[in-house]
Amino acid sequence: MDSIDISIRPFEDDQSLSQLPSPRVPQEDPLEERVIEVAAAVISSPSTSPSAENDGLLERVKDFATGLTWSLFTGAGKPLNAPDSFRIPDLLEANEPTPPDPLPLPLEAREAVAFAEELLSNIQVQPSDQFFASLATSTHPQFSRLTTHFLNQTSQCYHLARRYNEPWQEDDFLNEMDKLIKLAYTLSLWMVDDIDAFTKEVMPEKSYEEAITSDQTYFRYAFFFLPDAYHLARGKVHYSGDLDSSIVGLTVTSIEDPQYVDQFYSPDTLQQQWRTLYNDYCNRLYTKVDRTKLTEIGDMRFVRWSVKDTPEERDNFRPLPDTLPG
Repeated sequence: MDSIDISIRPFEDDQSLSQLPSPRVPQEDPLEERVIEVAAAVISSPSTSPSAENDGLLERVKDFATGLTWSLFTGAGKPLNAPDSFRIPDLLEANEPTPPDPLPLPLEAREAVAFAEELLSNIQVQPSDQFFASLATSTHPQFSRLTTHFLNQTSQCYHLARRYNEPWQEDDFLNEMDKLIKLAYTLSLWMVDDIDAFTKEVMPEKSYEEAITSDQTYFRYAFFFLPDAYHLARGKVHYSGDLDSSIVGLTVTSIEDPQYVDQFYSPDTLQQQWRTLYNDYCNRLYTKVDRTKLTEIGDMRFVRWSVKDTPEERDNFRPLPDTLPG
């Protein structure tokens, strides 16, 4: 069947009604309102099969919707939004609902990925092959280049933090940290999505847990990109030592500042957005990886750095839970 013209055009006169493929039900007949109701329900929820009580009306719905030029309305009186290529039979005959995304991206995640992708398109950098050295790297085509942006941003945040006595109160530093966490989240998202393909392609004899903890893969470092950045922020960590020194001390100060920690659990704060991204990473990670099996492998750093930050456990959250792979 050809696609139906869905532009809204009022009937010019009663003669237009004669073009309907089935007899027109008198306007006062409640069956017409029921037909419109069923059609609207099917069109607005194409993945949902009509209920049994509607089955007898489906043929009537087809005829009615085919004859009319898109003048169907919802019960609230608002016009339905339909794509230009809309076809009535496609919706009415859709018996199999589309399975929902088991873990849809939250708004903060979509914004983070959009930021990273815009950065990749606007600023060209060389891949970070040297950072991963001989390690087997991601199958994602942009992972290595985004890692370069991430490493550059890490350096930017580090040097900026060391110029302030209280960097976590400085807007420009917080803005730079926001960029860092968004890049780290995007890399973490790509890493989790890559676990299946990478393991099957590079080390098919390994389990996902073994692949992630292997010292022969990029997972060993990428796993910690977001957890490291988030824990620094959550702990209100301060650096100590000379600016040009390679020896740096880390001091957790959030314990002394509960009002600072409150920001991570308050709506519409930058810190709450960071917590959402970090927890989303943990959720996605453990849809692919079994935490018990990861624990059994023995390197507890992977487990300790991926504990969700929840209101129930806020007082038990450890800003620096363990060392990081060197």
